[in-house]
Amino acid sequence: MDKKFPECASLYKSYQQCFSKQPFVWGMARNAVEDPCEDVFEAFKECVEDHLERSQQKKDDAKR
Repeated sequence: MDKKFPECASLYKSYQQCFSKQPFVWGMARNAVEDPCEDVFEAFKECVEDHLERSQQKKDDAKR
């Protein structure tokens, strides 16, 4: 993940640390109303999506 999206590496690391501390069972947190890692996951997801969009734009521009 770090090699493919280096600008998102710190967000990925933060998410992995948060996720590994949670008492998840079958994808659901026990006794938790909200996922405490949701915000950092969303930030990581947006970072990856932005990277993919920029990569696609570069490919499209190169074809022109």
